[in-house]
Amino acid sequence: MGKLIIKSGLRFGRLVAIREGKTLRLPSGQTNRTIRCKCDCGKVKNIRLLHLIRGRTQSCGCIHPKHGYAKSKLYRVWTGIKERCFRDGHINSNRYKGRGIKMCDRWKNSFTSFKNWALQNGWKEGLQIDRINNNGHYTPSNCRFVTNIVNANNKESTILIFYNGKKTPIQFILKEKKISNHYRTIYGRLKRGWDGQEAIDTPIREGNYKRNFAA
Repeated sequence: MGKLIIKSGLRFGRLVAIREGKTLRLPSGQTNRTIRCKCDCGKVKNIRLLHLIRGRTQSCGCIHPKHGYAKSKLYRVWTGIKERCFRDGHINSNRYKGRGIKMCDRWKNSFTSFKNWALQNGWKEGLQIDRINNNGHYTPSNCRFVTNIVNANNKESTILIFYNGKKTPIQFILKEKKISNHYRTIYGRLKRGWDGQEAIDTPIREGNYKRNFAA
């Protein structure tokens, strides 16, 4: 694999690449490439290339004192989205980067922009960010904050069944009927051919795991 070329003028958040920087040697003896960058605040600094391309470093350091969120859960939400959408080798990259799902430039380049949107749109600890259109990007118009069960119901892997005449995520039905702890048993029924209504409504007790097909 050839050497990655970082062109002058390429932007990483508040940082703009100028030229190749001095090689950084770590205490372990490992060497890291750095890129000489100019921050929007005017400061010039060598930044590790790996931190730039993975979105770990977005400024010379001036941005963190301003927003005060560097160690907050909301900041981790922001960095988590960027990791899923842009980092090769992320555990979920096939479901995001691999499908072309992106984070809009407005958020990618500014945590403050993402933070302001989040605080104006219901962010609080315990909620998860959810894309309304699961095939769409992370943008202000396609995102919301929801409980974990609503988020789970909007995933590609959600199992939909016909119940009471309409197609509904199985997790929602189990939560509503307070039988989420029986998910594996009900899922097993569905795999054996039970219809959704029967799988949910048949009481779960010994001897009920198979239907009686006798006349």
